Amino acid sequence: MVGIDLSERMLEVARREASHPQITYCRHSMSELSEIEGRFGLVYSSLAFHDVEDFAGLTGECYRLLRPGGVLLFSQEPPIVTATEHYGGHFNCDASG
Repeated sequence: MVGIDLSERMLEVARREASHPQITYCRHSMSELSEIEGRFGLVYSSLAFHDVEDFAGLTGECYRLLRPGGVLLFSQEPPIVTATEHYGGHFNCDASG
C-alpha cells in the first residue's frame, strides 16, 4: 500500500496514526503519479481531485495504477464549499449582495 500527500506535515500525521509495515508514505503531488510504479486494487482520494488542473490526465494515471478489476474511488468538495466568498463569490449572492 502506498499513501501519498504533497504535505510533509500530513504524511507525518499518517505515519504516526496509521503506521504499518505494509504501508509506504511518499511525498508526491497528484500531478506526479507517473513516478509511482505498481498496480493496486484501489486508488483512493479524499477531497483533493478538485485541485487538479488536468482532471483527464489525473484519472488516466489513476487507471494506469489499477490492476484489472481495480477501483478508483474519490470524493470532491461539494459546490456549497467551493462557491463561498473564499473562492471568489457566494453562490446565492448577486452584485448587490
